[in-house]
Amino acid sequence: MKTRSMRSLTLMVFGASVMMLASSVQAQNQSKVCFYEGINYSGASYCAAPGIDTPDADQIRINNRIVSWNKRIQSIQLQGDAKVTVWEGKNYTGPSINIIYSTPNLAQVKTTSHGVRDWSNAISSYKPHY
Repeated sequence: MKTRSMRSLTLMVFGASVMMLASSVQAQNQSKVCFYEGINYSGASYCAAPGIDTPDADQIRINNRIVSWNKRIQSIQLQGDAKVTVWEGKNYTGPSINIIYSTPNLAQVKTTSHGVRDWSNAISSYKPHY
């Protein structure tokens, strides 16, 4: 009887672990960072998955066309487990900030170092990550 109970408990713990892992993988598969031209997630937008780094926002490929999003981003929406590090300069240079929550108005995100007063229309490169 004791062996049977231990086996049942082991199977339950294993099953719960598999379900948690599957849930985490699913959340990562649905993770993305969406950039918007307007505040409150409005206007033109595009999304990027973690691992799709962009050293130059002048060179965004959307539907096989190169589009410039350099210094046009006013809000960022994070989905799933995604986060993003953004830089004021191209090629990950200049002031940077980690965005860990959806941000409906980058003008409200202030930094005092290196000259960036707020982050609205200030982003030239970024790296989405988990």
